[in-house]
Amino acid sequence: MDQNNINCLHPTPAEVMDPENSFKRYLNSRRVVQDVLRPILIRHLLDMDNIENTIVTTSRSPLQDHIKNRIYDWATSSHQDAIWIQGPHGAPYPSQNTLTAIFIKALSKDLEIPCVSYFCSLRLHGVPLGQDGLSTLSCQELLLEMVKSIVAQLANFLPRLIFRGVDPSIARIVSLINPEADISVALEILREIRNAAPLRLHCIIEGVQLLEDRSNLRHTQNLRRTLHELSNISTPMPWLLEDEAWATKTCFTSGGYVDALAQMVEDGHVDKVEVEE
Repeated sequence: MDQNNINCLHPTPAEVMDPENSFKRYLNSRRVVQDVLRPILIRHLLDMDNIENTIVTTSRSPLQDHIKNRIYDWATSSHQDAIWIQGPHGAPYPSQNTLTAIFIKALSKDLEIPCVSYFCSLRLHGVPLGQDGLSTLSCQELLLEMVKSIVAQLANFLPRLIFRGVDPSIARIVSLINPEADISVALEILREIRNAAPLRLHCIIEGVQLLEDRSNLRHTQNLRRTLHELSNISTPMPWLLEDEAWATKTCFTSGGYVDALAQMVEDGHVDKVEVEE
């Protein structure tokens, strides 16, 4: 049994005192959650097929040294870290911004660190969404789709049995299938599933500028909440040992300036690295 399963199987003090009720510790299994989220996961797999076709290009597009050094430090350090890599605005697809995100995803795989990702630019450039045809998502819809995708990907890293202390509600997870799902509920589910996922996790969000609509105050607030959540989706659980490192590494990339990320930099939540033109 791997360490992630061990953490989720650790009994609470109440269960130690009342072992006869230990069978109640499990409410759902990973398979149940995955089955519910399958339609969302299929969209992600379509994206990854497209990304796989682009990975060869990455090796032919060297990163600037200061970008590469910061990425390696981000990927290999033991502490929680969030970075924003800002590339030039208006670059053709696939831009260096996109290729940088692909490089980071490949690096996470090489390091054998669980990784979730979302490539916003794929929605803009006409990547099919299954039977729904081409994407015509608004900024608001794109933000919700991104959160749903991250939730579905995290489900793949859940332990086989989900400990009730971090067990997400299946009824609420089902609500994510609705195209008009509530972004607040989606973020709550994201937190719950993250609490049962691996201790170390990489999260990559590409093309954040496509999520921004400064004319819509409510959306701007939701975007800031979401970016903050993604850069801080790790809540130490009471059964973890002191020497168990709990670290979420988040990398945002953008083609140009993003006001929501700039505010996070000013608040000290994100470290910004700019591509030199």
